[in-house]
Amino acid sequence: MKVKVLVVDDDARVRKLCAGFLQRSGHITVAVEGGEQALKEAGNQKFGLVLTDIKMPGMSGDELIGHLQEIQPEIMPVIMTAHPSMDLAIDAVRKGVYEFITKPFRLDDFQRAINNVLQRRMEEIQRVQRDFVKTLLEIEEQ
Repeated sequence: MKVKVLVVDDDARVRKLCAGFLQRSGHITVAVEGGEQALKEAGNQKFGLVLTDIKMPGMSGDELIGHLQEIQPEIMPVIMTAHPSMDLAIDAVRKGVYEFITKPFRLDDFQRAINNVLQRRMEEIQRVQRDFVKTLLEIEEQ
């Protein structure tokens, strides 16, 4: 499953590394420095996944995810942070974050995290399709 990914990080090296890796994996990426730029991009095009740092100048990744979920409810949020905490992880799960990546990370761990997110989305799609077919069959029987 290939998706369009919005990469948001104020650290240019991390932003370029993530975007480049995702592109080499066949995904389309748009990489921006902060939350305001990310919202502008999300207003102009649809994304399947957002990969965002949590601590950034201006708008935090946490705030960004909230705004993005209002604009694009289907977006799959993934958080990156160099400052992990249990509270942050719990809050992220409550907000529907699909994956939590701790910096610095190894590329194979990064790839595994992205693959996990895409696998979960594929399973969700398959479940919705099964439910839809089941409903159609039930209607047909009536």
